[in-house]
Amino acid sequence: KAVVSTQSTGGILFIEYIIGYYLLLVSVIVLFLFPRIFSACMTICISVILPGAGKRHRVSFILCFPTPTFPNNLIAYIRHSYFINYLRPSLPPIINRDTCNICDKAIYTHQYVVICNLDNKIYHSSCLNIDNDTSIEIVSNCGDTDWWCGLCQADIFPFFSFLCTQPESPEKCFVCKNFVSPLRDTSVHCALCTHTCHKSCSTNGICLMCLPRASNIPIPDTRTYNPYLELLSDSDRSRDDGTDAHLLEFISNVSHTLETCEYRDVPIVGNSSDMSLSFLNIDGCKTNFLEFEASNELSEHKFDIFFLAETNTRSDEESNCFYLAGYNQDYLHNTSKKQKGAGLALYHKPEIGLQVTVRHSCRSFEALGGNICRPGEEDLHLIAFYRYHDKTFDFDIFINEMDVFLTRQGRNTVLLGDFNLNLFNSDNSRVRSYLDLLSSHGYYPSISKATNFVGSTATLIDQIWTNIDPEFIKSSYVLTQAISTHKAICCNLSVNTPVAALPNTPVLCVDTTA
Repeated sequence: KAVVSTQSTGGILFIEYIIGYYLLLVSVIVLFLFPRIFSACMTICISVILPGAGKRHRVSFILCFPTPTFPNNLIAYIRHSYFINYLRPSLPPIINRDTCNICDKAIYTHQYVVICNLDNKIYHSSCLNIDNDTSIEIVSNCGDTDWWCGLCQADIFPFFSFLCTQPESPEKCFVCKNFVSPLRDTSVHCALCTHTCHKSCSTNGICLMCLPRASNIPIPDTRTYNPYLELLSDSDRSRDDGTDAHLLEFISNVSHTLETCEYRDVPIVGNSSDMSLSFLNIDGCKTNFLEFEASNELSEHKFDIFFLAETNTRSDEESNCFYLAGYNQDYLHNTSKKQKGAGLALYHKPEIGLQVTVRHSCRSFEALGGNICRPGEEDLHLIAFYRYHDKTFDFDIFINEMDVFLTRQGRNTVLLGDFNLNLFNSDNSRVRSYLDLLSSHGYYPSISKATNFVGSTATLIDQIWTNIDPEFIKSSYVLTQAISTHKAICCNLSVNTPVAALPNTPVLCVDTTA
């Protein structure tokens, strides 16, 4: 029998330890001096220890040693190799998903897609601006209805431009002049001019170029703003309470002015002694002044005074380009801080004798106007007003600044302007504060119809406020001729009749919240 001694066994183990130590030392030296050779050797070793590692996935060992932190990176490498060769084969296979041919992103089962019937390319319906119901209908009726993508249509029909690179492409938007992509953009044909435009460049199927002309369509809004009716609903009870008869007559006249306010296609021709006023938010003289000038030339009745808001003019040289024959002109230019949405213009006949005395501009609004001197009578103050449309601005600042402005104005004042506060929203806290301020200074409204139309939304933001006796307001109306999205508001005043004082009663504050 062969007997192995303990001494010989210990010697062999000692020799193995020495050899292993030197091999480890050599491997460390090779690692830092020749990393690629060490990577190849480790791949062979791991393929022996973990069968299949060298055959299936050869991971670069250099990436595991970006820094000399040898032990941690070695452990990470062994774990990574073990996962690749032993754990991952037991996991479910990776799904190769289709990708959208526009965004090149994966398509999942919960997403709505459309498939071209010619080249079988798949697209997200959202990438083509196709709603979900339409995409379901296209996919469900794929056997009955063919749907072709824009690329295939461009290949078949020469007039269909997918890339829209031609300068005179029929797919250029009529409004913004940019090309319309059949895959990314939704286009519509204007119901009036039939031109092609982006859907974002249209409102209710009408392009923005035709929108002012479309506003001449009969106005469907029939609302009337008249909070004074509630004060007259029980006049007998008011008399029993001791209410002044003069005050009730005043309320009745104001209510009558609001009730008789109407839409008109042409201006009202008054007496020779009447003065006609008109205010319009023109929304840029460069864009709409020619149409405004043409409408004035075609009108048989010429207004005595025109007020324009949002002229967006910055200098006298620029303003002088917008000349109106037969009128003197004065401007309050746009401030340097605003690119648009500011600037007032005043056109008045020389025989009126208006002297410009008000040029006011502050943080929240601007005003332009003047006085008409009448011998033996009080002066008449006519002022155009525009409140900046800024929702982030502190509304209390506007109330304080307007309070100071109204205090400086005397009696017999007429304010015509775009206040950017909708009187139809009388429940709004801002509108209530605004109404309380004007009524505390003795002003009452003269326009009761909607004046601004944007799409299907109608608002009463263009208003006429005055503190003269309502008997001297012969008429107030809104012109349906639309030069911008705003309608022109107008009124006729009897200026040669002596202006009577308002009843000496407490300030009339109308509660519009009821």
